[in-house]
Amino acid sequence: MTELYVAGNSIKDVTPVNVMNLIEKLNLSGNKITDISKLETHKYLTELNLSNNNISDIKQLSSFIALEKLFIDNNEVADINPLVSLKSLTQLGLARNRISDIVALKYLNKLTVLALSGNRIKDIKPLKTLYALDSLYLENNQIDSIEALYKLEKAKTIVLAGNNLSDAQFEQLRTILQNCDIIKELT
Repeated sequence: MTELYVAGNSIKDVTPVNVMNLIEKLNLSGNKITDISKLETHKYLTELNLSNNNISDIKQLSSFIALEKLFIDNNEVADINPLVSLKSLTQLGLARNRISDIVALKYLNKLTVLALSGNRIKDIKPLKTLYALDSLYLENNQIDSIEALYKLEKAKTIVLAGNNLSDAQFEQLRTILQNCDIIKELT
């Protein structure tokens, strides 16, 4: 078996997954998982969905270096430093958590899609090194400066609704749009 989808159940214990050594895609979203510390590293796992659970500690994920897609949306995660070693990530979903510090993301330079909506983020400077970003979702945070977005020349979608942007930052968008001739959607 290379793919396992057990979303929308009442699963609390992830230990049974450990015997599935060849698994590539694992979807455990919409369960009752609070602890992933017993989740062993799967060297073939490229896609993991842990969204819609009650997870706060993601330290265990630091060893999942083959991951290309990781979704931890709608949990209770505050510390994303364990993700710094996941250099193969191209898609990362961290929306609706308790994240305020995103410095760890600046090392994930293969990211093309990044969802950070509904967190506590004020400073987005670490994102300026993510040149491959195609889609960036930052709505409903506490962002009041968008200077970091100037370098995101490949971005097609940037969502900033529900932040603390003033007229001055809104005016800066014109400069960003001039630098990013392929942006298709900016909300």
